[in-house]
Parts: sequence; C-alpha cells; structure tokens
Amino acid sequence: MECLARYRAPLVKGIKCVAFSNDGEYVVASGMDDNHSLAIYQWRSLGSGNQGGVIATGKGPRAAIWSLGFSPDDNEIVATCTKEVNFYTFAKGMIKGKRGTGGKPGVVPCQAFVEETLYTGGHDGSIVEWSGRSVAKTMKAHDGLVYAMAARTGTGAKGLVTGGKDGLVIVWRKEGGLASSSLVRER
Repeated sequence: MECLARYRAPLVKGIKCVAFSNDGEYVVASGMDDNHSLAIYQWRSLGSGNQGGVIATGKGPRAAIWSLGFSPDDNEIVATCTKEVNFYTFAKGMIKGKRGTGGKPGVVPCQAFVEETLYTGGHDGSIVEWSGRSVAKTMKAHDGLVYAMAARTGTGAKGLVTGGKDGLVIVWRKEGGLASSSLVRER
C-alpha cells in the first residue's frame, strides 16, 4: 500500500475512531484526550504531510466515542458514544455538536446509514432508527450488545447486517419508503 496522507496534529494523545466521508474527500478522527476532540481533514486536496489539511476542529462529546460516520450528504458527522449519540456540523474551521434526543441509549457502539436513515446499535440488543436527530423507533435484534453494523447497499435490497454479543450475524432488509420504512430480518 502507498501512504497518501499523514497527520499528527491537532489530535496528539492518540486516535480512537476514524471515518471517510461518502465522497472520499474528508476524514474525521476523534482523539483520546479528555475532551474527545474531533478533527476533520480534507486530505485529497492538500496532500501528504500537510498539516494545512485540517479544515475544522472542536470539542467532542462528554462521553467516550465508539464510532464516527458521515451523513449521506456529508454535511453532518455522527458520533455514537457511551449513553448518547451526537450530531456535528462543521464550517469555518469549527465543529459544533448537538446531542440526539429520545430513548435511553446506554452504550451505543455502532452505526450505519441506509439511504437517508440512521440506525444505531444498542447495549440492550436493540436497533434504533433515527429521524433527524431524534429516536424514531427501536426494535429488538440481539440478546446483548449490538457490536457491529454495516449498511447493505448496491443493487437489490437495501438494509443492514448486524453482529451481536449473542454470536449472531443478522441480515436485515429495509422495506417501505423513507416515511414508512421498517427493517425485516432476512431468512
């Protein structure tokens, strides 16, 4: 493999999570400092070793981050955390966050977008569906924590694959339009 970009600053106490934007232009990273700091890099335009690739920085959530991801339009970053889900926008060098509302998330270790809908995995084995920055509904998926989640895209049915503490890998199909969607377990 060829190294395309490398950054040390502004996150200096270690990196916990990273994610690419959907268009591949940006990378977001969370630091292991007390503020769970976030940095967004525009790596493709500015090249290797250039600290100028940092386009926005800011404090992260108060809770430890488990996963990071970009919304489908790349205008928002989602951070799943211990006991909360946070939504971040970035502009003019700054990152600003808002905490998601609804539900009692406990540990939220994973996330995935299926089309425009955000899903997160829960500590109680549930899958949480979000509408904007609010919990829309939850459904039981696993016995114990949902550790892993990935979107199923491409041709054919859209959906998720989840993995839980119970040792199961479950494939889900999204049914219905955006206003009335639901997940159905594939058999």
